[in-house]
Amino acid sequence: MLPQLLNIAVWLTPLAAVCTMIGAIVLHIRRKDGAEVIATNLFIIALAVFVA
Repeated sequence: MLPQLLNIAVWLTPLAAVCTMIGAIVLHIRRKDGAEVIATNLFIIALAVFVA
């Protein structure tokens, strides 16, 4: 969020959000959580891309 506040490399903020959520999806797949959890993460990624 700091790059966006300082108006320096504003593309880093959405990139960090998407990378974090991809990491969360990988974690849930390794833990063999249900498809509902992965779908929730995909929804959050879509929201992050939309807001960015």
